[in-house]
Parts: sequence; structure tokens; C-alpha cells
Amino acid sequence: MIRARLVSSAQAWHTAVSSLPAANFMQAWEWGEFKSRYGWRPERWVWADEVDPAGGALAAAQVLERRLSLGPLTFSVAYVPKGPLFRSHGDAIPDRVLADLEAQARLRRAIQIKIDPDIPQASRGAEEAPEQTHAEGEQLAALLARRGWRPSPEQVQFRSTVVLDLAPTEDALLGAMKQKTRYNIRLAARKGVVVRQGALTDLPTLYRMFAATAHRDGFIIRDEAYYDAAWGAFIRAGLAQAFVAESEGHPIAAVIVFFYARRAW
Repeated sequence: MIRARLVSSAQAWHTAVSSLPAANFMQAWEWGEFKSRYGWRPERWVWADEVDPAGGALAAAQVLERRLSLGPLTFSVAYVPKGPLFRSHGDAIPDRVLADLEAQARLRRAIQIKIDPDIPQASRGAEEAPEQTHAEGEQLAALLARRGWRPSPEQVQFRSTVVLDLAPTEDALLGAMKQKTRYNIRLAARKGVVVRQGALTDLPTLYRMFAATAHRDGFIIRDEAYYDAAWGAFIRAGLAQAFVAESEGHPIAAVIVFFYARRAW
């Protein structure tokens, strides 16, 4: 029998979440603690087999809840960023998890609960390759529809992304790129561009570049304090690393990479 329990230990949560296939840094303990600074209350659930608890987590969900008021009315909204996480995608486990999340949402008078499990529904191996559907994604989508969930018109996270296998050597990865991309990478090195690991002191530089990019490309970002808190928390926890590209000692590009379990973003 599958039973849900609340987790209050950071180490226990990390052990459970990192054991699941689609573990994401937005399901990390640190993400919940960070969001708690901005009006969200994290609640962390793990589902396990009651008969065989030593078998480990079957599913997990870090639920962020925000209480809101409208005149005399008090209600909440709930969000499971990049979750729930499932060990397998047969109907039994996801069905139980969804039922528990729905029950908790009703109990807390939530007007909505939003989830975005990081499970591929379709993909293509190359830009010109035909799209391939994934059985587990299709199965979960069908289960959600049967339970009355519906796609949100407002996506919080990116719906599509690129996944790169880092197991091959650097030469193999470069060889898989387009010729022009390889040329530009090598040209930057010949022009003296160097990439170094960034530090907490580089965060203002990262934000200035981010803000300039947002202004140029026309998308909205939050204020500097928000990103400084998020980036700083994950860097201090060893779950993120900034990289800065410089030309003649001047920063010209930067990126921050998040690490969790077996993946990086």
C-alpha cells in the first residue's frame, strides 16, 4: 500500500528526491526555502510502499502554497514546480499522488493547484528529425485528463527545452555540432576569450548582463535582489556555479549553471 508522509529534514528530502529519475533543482530543499522569502510556504511530501519502506521513495512533491485575501475571503494557490516526481509512470503511483494533491488542495481551500512534471511527451533527436512521442508522457497526460486536470494557458516554466548528453568526450560533442558553431567556438579561443569560474562577487555583473539581454529581447525579469538571493543560495549550497567569459579582462558573457542529482541546467 502506498502511503504519503511529510518530510521535515533537508537530508531526508534530498535523499528521496535525488533518487527519482526526473529530479529537478526546483524540487530541491533550497528552492523551497528560497521561495519562502517571497510569500510561499513549502510543504514536502514523499510517497513510499508501506509494506516495504526500505524500498525508497516512489514519488515526491514539493508543494508551494501562497495564502491570498480578497476582502473577507481567504484562499490559497498551490504550485508544484517541475514536479511531482515519480519512480515509474504506471497509473497506480501517479494516480495516488494526484489524488492526495487534490485532497490537500481542497483541504486548504486552494482555488487552483498547478503542476509541471518534467516528463517528456514528445521529442526529436535533431532539428530536422521527425517528432517522437514518449509513452510515459502520453500516459501521464491521459491520466491527468481523466482526473479533470487541464493544460494551463499560462506556462510558468518553458514547455520545451534541449537536453544534451554530457557522457561523450568534448571532441565528440564538438563533432556533433554544426561546422559554423565549431568555427565560432574556436575563433573565440583564438581571439583570446577565456572562460573562468565566477564567484558571489560576480553576481552583480551577471544581473547587469541579464537585464541588458531582457531589455534587448523584450522579456520581463525580476529585480536584482530576487536573483541575488536565488543564485547566492544555490552557489553557497554547492548546487550552482557561475561562469564568466572575458576578453582582455572585461566580462562579455556569463551564465549560471544549476546542478541537482544527475542533471544540470
